[in-house]
Amino acid sequence: SDLDAALSFFTETLGFERVVEGDGPTFRQLKGNGGAEFGLLQAGPETPPAGTVALYAGVSDLRSLHDQLAERRVAVGPVEVRPFGTVFTTPAPDGISLTMWKP
Repeated sequence: SDLDAALSFFTETLGFERVVEGDGPTFRQLKGNGGAEFGLLQAGPETPPAGTVALYAGVSDLRSLHDQLAERRVAVGPVEVRPFGTVFTTPAPDGISLTMWKP
């Protein structure tokens, strides 16, 4: 619902970097040191309402990212092995759970 607040959370709290050349008027592209790359889209009339999307970000070193975020006092769930890969979840703006995933 607030693109600037979401961008601030992902960059300042979680440590992702903004990829300015990938930005658009209502879109921000991000990348993380754990290998995750994704974008943030401003909620609006043509998108699902804020808070209705499950978000998964693929990472190459899940346990290292989990430890880094925990050291930064980010609320992270336990690392869990699921049939489709290994995951952990952290809360993000608008009530969305951000799930970090390694196949």
